Amino acid sequence: MRAASSSDHPAPVARALILGLLAGCAGITATRAQVKPPPAQTPRPEGQRWVILDKYDTRISRAAFAACDGDGDDRLSVVEARYSLRGMEQIGPVSGFAALDTDRDGYLCWPDFDARYRQRIELGTNFQFRPVRPFTKPRPSPTKGAKVSARSAVDLVMNMVRLDDDPHMSRAEFAKLLEVLNQPPSAAGLFTVLDRDRSGGLTREELEPVVKHIPYLLELTRQADTSADAPSVDAVGKRLARFHPTVARWCTTILTVADKNRDGKLQLGELGAGDTKLPGVPTERAQPDKAKAP
Repeated sequence: MRAASSSDHPAPVARALILGLLAGCAGITATRAQVKPPPAQTPRPEGQRWVILDKYDTRISRAAFAACDGDGDDRLSVVEARYSLRGMEQIGPVSGFAALDTDRDGYLCWPDFDARYRQRIELGTNFQFRPVRPFTKPRPSPTKGAKVSARSAVDLVMNMVRLDDDPHMSRAEFAKLLEVLNQPPSAAGLFTVLDRDRSGGLTREELEPVVKHIPYLLELTRQADTSADAPSVDAVGKRLARFHPTVARWCTTILTVADKNRDGKLQLGELGAGDTKLPGVPTERAQPDKAKAP
């Protein structure tokens, strides 16, 4: 056996260097094992609240549309529209979307979105949307829009739901209007109230005096209609009694007489009955007897 030479063993300096490198690598590995990297931050989901707009403005309309466009393709799909537009989640996905998709391309572009926004404001209600991207309300446009006249508001309502060339609003078109306004089917009885000449269609003249009050009438009925079929006489009476104590004394009698079928429910058609007479209340003021000439 030959004696081990100095070449069989690394020099002391080399050995120290190798051991130092190994120790350093072990320390780095241990440090990495102990310190976990911070978790990737998940973007905060938007859309946890509804934004309510009670005035129309073009800049706000464009900003709101962009906030609802989740994938940034400058259009809203059926899924995006149903999530972002108030009322779309309560009506049929096909009928509700088709009512807004005027060009029938399967998407809502900004003009479609803007038309919905305008309609809600001009009908006297508000526009609500749920953003999926950050929304910052811009300053209103420097020029104020012209006020909408009663006649132009009627034209807006009629054109919005028009199904044919008939200048009168049919029952089917009125039902479509209720759908756009997110109202229950039980509100269809309002058609009979508005159709004063009993022609079966609503003329512009019949709609013009009341078009701005339609949201209020529907809201009053909706609040009193707790069973979602028709408001009870008692519920409507309590709502009307809030206006004045005098109304509270008369409303029970008035509404009971108006309840023609005695079912305890007050259909809007019954409110429009023109032959309702209150017991003990003369329909015409009695004329005093004139003294006969001698």
